[in-house]
Amino acid sequence: MPKRKYSDDDGHVIADMSGVGHHPLFTMNLNAFKPKEAEQKARQSLPIERELSVWQMTWLVLRLVLPIVFSFLGIIALFLLFCQFVWFR
Repeated sequence: MPKRKYSDDDGHVIADMSGVGHHPLFTMNLNAFKPKEAEQKARQSLPIERELSVWQMTWLVLRLVLPIVFSFLGIIALFLLFCQFVWFR
């Protein structure tokens, strides 16, 4: 079959798709989830400055999460008070 020529085709390559393979529909590519060798070396070379104990980590998480939880509870309490004393009167 002869190659078709279009009138507006100038022959330039927009994106080279030769390296892109077919995506498997029913099989899983396990290599996609493995980090590349350069990433593994970079992760291994990072020094650990200090290790946190379980209690220190728990306290850190609570200090970060509790203000958000209390602010949501305060907003809900204010909304309920507004409904009770203003909206439903």
